[in-house]
Amino acid sequence: MVLVLPSQGTSVPVFRHFARVVVGDWGLLEQDQDSIALIVSELTGNTAQYGHVTTTLTLQNDQDALRIEVADSGGIGQPRHQRVDDFPAEHGRGMGIVEHLAQRVEVHQNHNGRTVRVSFQSHAHGRGSVANRG
Repeated sequence: MVLVLPSQGTSVPVFRHFARVVVGDWGLLEQDQDSIALIVSELTGNTAQYGHVTTTLTLQNDQDALRIEVADSGGIGQPRHQRVDDFPAEHGRGMGIVEHLAQRVEVHQNHNGRTVRVSFQSHAHGRGSVANRG
């Protein structure tokens, strides 16, 4: 399942909702839906802040894990949105949260932009209770 939206803050809740609906339809447990929504929020929030034009969210339900991929169409360079941070302690933890929740995280960057690939081990995968494969 794929969703492409502008790299902006208003897209983040749309990506989060899309992910929740998709993984809910796949039969993942509520706690897994929460974790995936948080991963998607953190990654798409990064593209809203640092991306350039569009963000692409791809969700794939494999036999061994759920794959989450977030790609932005921006090139290498400075973030699109630069702002003075009044509360620096509240930022900079997003990738740490993603790495804690994920089984594996890969970050790839080239002239087309940045792609973050996450493997998430669902509790339902271990019991074979995921009804639909996407």
